[in-house]
Parts: sequence; C-alpha cells; structure tokens
Amino acid sequence: MAIAAATCAGTGGAYDFNGDRHRDIAIADPGANDGAGRIIVQYEGINVTQTIDQNAASNNLWGAEAGDQFGYSMDVVDWNSDGCTDLLVGVPYEDLANGGRDHGMVHLIYGSPDGLGKGKASENWSQDSDAAGFGDAAENRDHFGYAVAASRTAANQPYLLIGVPGEDHFGHWDAGLVHVLRGTANYAMWSGNGIPGAAALNDQVGYSLDAATHHFVLGRPGDTIGDRPFAGSAQVFSSTAMSGSLPKLVADLSQDSKDSAGREVDGVAGRGDQWGKSVAIIQYTGTATSLLAIGVPNEDVNNVQDAGMVQRFVITDTTSTVLSPVTEATAGIGGDPERGGYFGFSVRMVNHAEPTPVTDDTLLLAVGAPGKDVGGARDAGTIRVFRGGLTSIPSDVGVDRNTALPGEPRAGEMIGMAMSMSGARLHVGTPTGEDKLYGVLWSTVAVGTPDYDYVFPNDGTSAPAGSALLGWTAS
Repeated sequence: MAIAAATCAGTGGAYDFNGDRHRDIAIADPGANDGAGRIIVQYEGINVTQTIDQNAASNNLWGAEAGDQFGYSMDVVDWNSDGCTDLLVGVPYEDLANGGRDHGMVHLIYGSPDGLGKGKASENWSQDSDAAGFGDAAENRDHFGYAVAASRTAANQPYLLIGVPGEDHFGHWDAGLVHVLRGTANYAMWSGNGIPGAAALNDQVGYSLDAATHHFVLGRPGDTIGDRPFAGSAQVFSSTAMSGSLPKLVADLSQDSKDSAGREVDGVAGRGDQWGKSVAIIQYTGTATSLLAIGVPNEDVNNVQDAGMVQRFVITDTTSTVLSPVTEATAGIGGDPERGGYFGFSVRMVNHAEPTPVTDDTLLLAVGAPGKDVGGARDAGTIRVFRGGLTSIPSDVGVDRNTALPGEPRAGEMIGMAMSMSGARLHVGTPTGEDKLYGVLWSTVAVGTPDYDYVFPNDGTSAPAGSALLGWTAS
C-alpha cells in the first residue's frame, strides 16, 4: 500500500485511517466467502483499496472460518489517540478453540500511515481474554461482539462498548451482558449488576448499543415488562460519572415508564414490541445533553400490526424528557402505517454540519423501514429522514429507489435494514438486493433532494467474488 504520511496527521476527522487528512470508508461484507466475512477499505486520499479478513497475517487477527461473519458490527475511534482512526470489528459467530460455537470475538485494528493493520498489532478480544479485563468464560452462542459502539468523552477520552446478548446468567439463557472499556478499565454490566432488574430469560442486554460524548445507551429488546415478553427496554448511562464501581445509570426507559417530570412514555409495553431493538444517541443542544432515539419496529400503530415506531428523549445526567413518538401516522412523515413495515428497525442520527455545534436544524434522524412496500414492490424498503429534535416535524425526506437511489423499487430488497453513517454520508446498503453500498450526502438530504455521490462497487461493476451481505454496515 502507498504510504500516505510519515505520521498520523489527525486532521481527517473520525474516519481517517491513514492520517492523510481525507475521509476513508470501511465496508463490511460479513457473508463473504461462506460467511467468513471481510472488510473492504477505501482510502479516498490515495485512491487505494484494501481488503481485510481474519487470514491477513499483517493484521495479527484470528484465522477466518466459514460462518464467523467478520464485520457483522463495526465502529470507529482513535483508541490510542495517535491521530489515525482505528476500526472496531465484531465477529459474533466466531468459534473459539474450546470446541463450542458462536462464542464471538472483537478485533480492534489500529490505523497507521500505511493503513489499517499495518502498524501497531491489532487487539483480539474474547470473553476468555482475562489479560484485557474481560474475566469471563466464553460460552456457546454468547455472540460476543454482536453489537459494538465507540465515542469520546467531553475530555476527549475514547471509550468502547461491546454487546454480548447471548450471555447466560444464573440459568437464564440469553440474559445478555455489556462490556464498557474506558482507559485501562473494563466494566462488565448485566441485569442486576449496574443495569436495573434481575437477569431473565431472553433479556438480550447488549443487542443494540450506541455511544456519544456525554452518554451511552444499551438496548434490551427481549426484556419482559410485567407479563409481556419481548416488550423491551433501554438504559442510558453517563460516559464518565460513576455509581460505585460502575457507570452511573441516568435513565431506565420502557413504554411503561415515565420521564423525570412524570410524563408517561407514549403507548403501553406490548408483547413482542421489541422496544430498543435499535438505538441511537448523539450530543445535543444544551450543557452535557444528549438526544436519544429508540426504535420499536414491532409496535402496532392504529391497529396495523408491526407498523413500527420511534420514541425520542432528551437526556442529561439528572433528567430524561420524553418527546412525541414518531410513526408513519405522524404529521410530516411520508406514507401510512403498513403491516410489517417495521419502521424503526434501524435508527441513526447525525449533526450534518459538523464541526459546527449541533442545532435543531442540523440534527437529522434517519429511520429504516425495511418491510415497507414501495412502488408496488413488496418489502422494497425505505429510509425516512427528518429533524430529530423537533416536536412538530415539518416534513421528512425519503431515501429509496424512488428518490436517491438508481433503478426501480425491487421486491425483497429491504432498504433500511442495512443503514449506517459517517460525518458526510448516510450509508445505504443493499445486501439482499444487488450487493452495493451507496453513500448519500447528508447535505443533499438536508435540503430535500437526496442524492448519492459514492457507490461501491461502481455502477456497472459486479461485487467482488464471494460477496454476500456487502454493505451490511460501513464506517
């Protein structure tokens, strides 16, 4: 690979793997090569493409095996603060050497002037990594790394989250667990240990995660509320403040909860709603404040089954304030509630004007509805984008085959299932369609004319040999 710089310059933002002052992109292809998985990295400043898998000796990674799904989850952070962005990669179906299966693994691949995995040796973590502070035993179907997230605190200290939704506790299958890594500390949190309630069957703590400057959020979509299994909940914690030996809980939320002023969260926790199946959190206006979005894809709306909903909250270290919920029946949102539309299957938020401080005009919330029928094509899918902090939504923008993406709506493509983001683009994957990743400029979405300026592979070019689920996520 061509050398981009003698040292990491550190001025390319959160997506500059080689320190050349240009944004790069890592594209996950977790189903590639019989499900072993790989990541395709494009260095935009030097026009070089790199493929990373678990067999690449220079990356110091675990060996690739069919079904591992390397790249199923990803996020970026400059963990060693050298000015080159590092890549956090979840491999939740990794089989370790103890004879079981689907224990899971996470790799932290360091950036360098020569690119990812070309400098400092990568970190390879599992629940057997006692030296790294994980201090647990890897078990069958723990799915360590099913979700990962990363951010930096207001003091510029990086921190990481690793979800283990298949972890069993006290005889309860899939109760779940989350590891929080900050500095040299590794905090293990589960229901009854930093997270409210007791460990229970199918809680799935850590199924979904997100991290921001002031707070992080853990989704628990299998949580039983009352006698309603898989009703779901989510918990928000301070990124820095502690309660005893664990991060401080600032909000415990479900559809049966109230905010700190006593206002009820909209609706009633229902069996199978999966409140918290997707989560997003971002630094918001005000001092040490965050905006939180909770996806509830199986919520029934106006008697329409599994139409889906998104619930929003303003979070501080001492308060939670519920905002009005958003569904396809909400004024300003295009379309109508649809059976099996799953609005809220995925949620992402961005300040599209970074590095300018966020405002209600610059904060965009993108919501995936992969089961939505578009142009007569069943389950073609769509993404709806709107200003996420506003109580009244003036209008949203659709991102699908009828708007930003080329071609006609395709049955079963499920746009909105594979959705990720960077500072400049909304990444729209089509892994169940044509195996492509489109980069839709946030700046075009913000003015109501969504358009893509990036596509991999290029239009008219086939996906790399062995691809499957290309574009599942990107960073």
